[in-house]
Amino acid sequence: MSNPRIKRILFLLRTYNDIDHFAPIMWKAASCNWPTYFVFIDKDYSDDYRIRYVIENGGVKLNPICIQWYCLNIRERLRFQVLKKIFDRIVAYLPGVFFLWVNRIEVVATEWTGHFGRVRSEYFLRPAKLLQLPTFSLPHGYFLWRNSNFNKTIETQLDTTGEFPDFSNRNWFHRYVVQSKEHKDENVKYRMDPKKIVVLGSARFCLEWSRINDQLLARDQKPLRPANYSALFFLPHWDYQVSRESCISLLEKIAQQQNITLYIKAHTRGTGALENDEKARLRKCGSVEFPGEAEHSPRLIKQSDIVINFGSSIAFEALRQRKPVINPHYLHKNSTFFDESGAVFDTASEVQTLELIQGIRSGTIEKKENQVIEKFLQERVDGGEEGCDVLQSYLNLFLQDKDGQ
Repeated sequence: MSNPRIKRILFLLRTYNDIDHFAPIMWKAASCNWPTYFVFIDKDYSDDYRIRYVIENGGVKLNPICIQWYCLNIRERLRFQVLKKIFDRIVAYLPGVFFLWVNRIEVVATEWTGHFGRVRSEYFLRPAKLLQLPTFSLPHGYFLWRNSNFNKTIETQLDTTGEFPDFSNRNWFHRYVVQSKEHKDENVKYRMDPKKIVVLGSARFCLEWSRINDQLLARDQKPLRPANYSALFFLPHWDYQVSRESCISLLEKIAQQQNITLYIKAHTRGTGALENDEKARLRKCGSVEFPGEAEHSPRLIKQSDIVINFGSSIAFEALRQRKPVINPHYLHKNSTFFDESGAVFDTASEVQTLELIQGIRSGTIEKKENQVIEKFLQERVDGGEEGCDVLQSYLNLFLQDKDGQ
């Protein structure tokens, strides 16, 4: 007889960000003796330290051989799009159904997406729908924005049609998880059913996982070359209302400061990288490093003295580690939850940013109070209340039936 408090769950993993935000939930499920399975639907990240940890705790990687064989040997040879659609349906409703059935999957979890997902997701989501299995769309990031026109795509649509994007096909999921009431309200504007949207804390940045992640990185990754004083700058999505020219100018000025090493980390989505000529230009300014994909952000934060960020949720990690975070919000037109939060140092100009770096570096400017930071993290990533078990709340959600009971 099956245990009603345990579900056999399948996670669909597509990108680095999926792993970053799903691994805490996968670990929690596996460590609670849930049969926890995962499939890579695009790139294989088996060597990732978080995936290895999930496997150490009982998680199992599945290889849908028939589906993989079809994608590698047949699909790309089909010349007409209509043929691809026909064959995709056949693969979903035959090998896909068999795959879920033979592994006795009870719940399927994927990233924020439309009803049948991206890349190879449909070969698992379509049969899940046919078999009436609960499906959940989980965060692959953190929605930071207070304004609706936060990127060029949405701004263009609003300017040309006066309408928000249509997310109504996401109502297909049994539940769609977000991390703030503001994000829920935004999705309702996009024609999502508010009853489908559940607000939970951030699995990626919650205290329980942050502590585990810190321990994993300590054992898994060698420290980078130390510097006299190190500043870490996280690049944003360039098409998120960012002034690229102003951003490069600030990077140059920071690099020109004496006895400082500037680490510039590209956005994990690949949409915030620098061109080779920009990198060459910055290297001429001073000691500048460009950590690659294998050098994980939490480890970079740990070896840095100061963090500069204005368009990424990785600032939550920096706050967890009690690093001073500078938020040069003048570099973009957007408004985020970090602005005027009291947990970070807001700057409105290049000069102010450089002066602040010098002040923090010299000790003339005091760090933010722990109490303020804790309150901000509790409100934004820890479920809004002290002692909230964020990861358990995800498992509790998976235990609900399709009617939310």
